[in-house]
Amino acid sequence: MGDEAPQRGRSGLRLRWRAEPGEIASAARLETLADGVFAIVMTLLVLELGVPVIVETSNAALTEALAEMWPQFLIYALSFMVLGVYWLIHKMIFDSVVGADPPLIWLNIVFLMAVGLIPFSTALVGEHGHLPITAFAYGINLLLAFAMAWAAWFYATREHRLVDEDLDPVVVRGGNRMGVVYFSVLAAASVLGIFAPLAAFITYAVFIGLIILMTMLGRWEEVMVWAQESDRGSEAPSGGP
Repeated sequence: MGDEAPQRGRSGLRLRWRAEPGEIASAARLETLADGVFAIVMTLLVLELGVPVIVETSNAALTEALAEMWPQFLIYALSFMVLGVYWLIHKMIFDSVVGADPPLIWLNIVFLMAVGLIPFSTALVGEHGHLPITAFAYGINLLLAFAMAWAAWFYATREHRLVDEDLDPVVVRGGNRMGVVYFSVLAAASVLGIFAPLAAFITYAVFIGLIILMTMLGRWEEVMVWAQESDRGSEAPSGGP
């Protein structure tokens, strides 16, 4: 009898991260946390712009000061679109996720940590965008965030660990292959930034623009399926039986 109370106490405090048969740990709080972080980070972006300080209060002086801020406005627009794309990627991942365990929780947290750095790397580019190290640092920031999102997708979908059993395996494999493509583009653009910062930023902008276009046209899932089917076709034997 003396051992029963401590055993009940330990059982009561035990964290059941993995779902028992017929049960699942909700991932809703991960989505709520992500929404909050994205809202704050997007707000911080505009705060980094700041109001220009002018010596003479006149339309001409203010116009000139605003014109000099064009690099900050451009990188603000790019970073805001990046955050929109990353929020959408996170949403699409967690629309398929039906549960959470510690690895997925920490992948999500590291993803949000990288997202939280975007206002800093954006401000760095706004002030020193002509320096190669800033283009490289900005790219690494984007690469880290995407890598964590991709890792979360791969982990959750592997053997349908934390996703709906009805999720099409073709979409799962296609998503993984598109992840390889996106990761490769960001990695290449980051390295390009060391040698040609402007070319790197153009690559970032085109990359994000294409993703936005795909989602606006409703082609995101079709592209993932195409990636899987084209890979399957390339592996098929060319000769007859």
